[in-house]
Amino acid sequence: MSDPEAKLEALSRELSELKASMPAHSVPPSLLMRIEELEDEMAELRSIVDEQQMQESIE
Repeated sequence: MSDPEAKLEALSRELSELKASMPAHSVPPSLLMRIEELEDEMAELRSIVDEQQMQESIE
């Protein structure tokens, strides 16, 4: 597993934990912002991982 894949896994776990702890009402803005940050970072990492996998399949 490459470093971006490990980071992606860790971020995914954190995101799952945050979403599980989210209250049904009155969600703090800081929690929503952190979730958005995690989703953005995960999207970036996914593109890096996809690019690496594509390069490996070409070689």
